[in-house]
Amino acid sequence: MEQDSLEIEIGGEIERAKGKYGDEWGYKFFNNFGGNLPGGYRPQSYSPDMLDRRETNLQASERRRGQTTREFFGECASAVTEAGFTPDEIKEARGSMGDPFFEMLIPIYTIMRRRGYNHYPDLTS
Repeated sequence: MEQDSLEIEIGGEIERAKGKYGDEWGYKFFNNFGGNLPGGYRPQSYSPDMLDRRETNLQASERRRGQTTREFFGECASAVTEAGFTPDEIKEARGSMGDPFFEMLIPIYTIMRRRGYNHYPDLTS
């Protein structure tokens, strides 16, 4: 399948991260992104009140500013499914926290970028 311009852009960003950070590329590039996915630490770290607040960070994308944190985590979960993974597969891969997990994150991350989210602060902060 031919890559579109966003996939090419993201591929370039990842290659630059690999060149700059070597074996640490996934940790540096994705930062907290995996924590936003089902079973990650971030959805459990918010109180119900905080989950229902709208994003106010002016650096966030228009899409992210237009939703609550709960809605954002829902989008993350739907991207996992759209990418063809289950929450259990994410949980299992997260245990390795190495290249297999980071490679699994690429299509999920790409879906989220395609939906209009920014790398930072939306997905990785």
